Amino acid sequence: MEIFFSMNIKKIVIIAATVVISVVTLLLLNLVKEMPMRELIYAAVSALFLIFGSIILKLLSPKISFKRFFCFLPLRLNHFFIIFWAILLAISGSYILNYFELLLAKAIGIGSYSAALSGMNIDNVWIMLLSIGLIPAVFEEIFFRGACLSSLNFFNGFLAVLVTSLFFVAIHGTPYGILCYLFVGFVFSYLTITTGTVFCAMIAHLINNIIS
Repeated sequence: MEIFFSMNIKKIVIIAATVVISVVTLLLLNLVKEMPMRELIYAAVSALFLIFGSIILKLLSPKISFKRFFCFLPLRLNHFFIIFWAILLAISGSYILNYFELLLAKAIGIGSYSAALSGMNIDNVWIMLLSIGLIPAVFEEIFFRGACLSSLNFFNGFLAVLVTSLFFVAIHGTPYGILCYLFVGFVFSYLTITTGTVFCAMIAHLINNIIS
């Protein structure tokens, strides 16, 4: 029992360390004034840390097959119906929560989420789609809805989703959009659990990012 508890605490520490190191590194990179393709570099660095964290978590779960640990199960035709409703839920919920957050921010006199994004370079649409759409959708889902959910399977389902979603909020490294990220984290987690494949969450995440 003690070994079991110690191993699971170790997994949580690794997840937390992956998130913290990724966020701190990106904040340090943000201090560099002149950086070509800044958003793409941010996405690549974050993806590198997520891959590394995923590999460590897998090494701590040697009895689970690679395919099942990362939920790399094939897509089925009926999954696309579920993906559609998950995207609709994620987008509508996000807009409602963002609107609520904007009202709250205005009421207490703090900056908005849109202001936080004002420094982003959107001159190259393809780089933006890659760095804000595709790369996060793939590597965040592999880490959070693949490795993390599998590693936290000692929890009951809700707690595993909650802890995973809280870390998902933390990796964005911003006080803006907390409710939105938490809600979307729940949607993508249950989408993966329902379908049994992380590819559904990747597709939903990608489309959600592009529309957002």
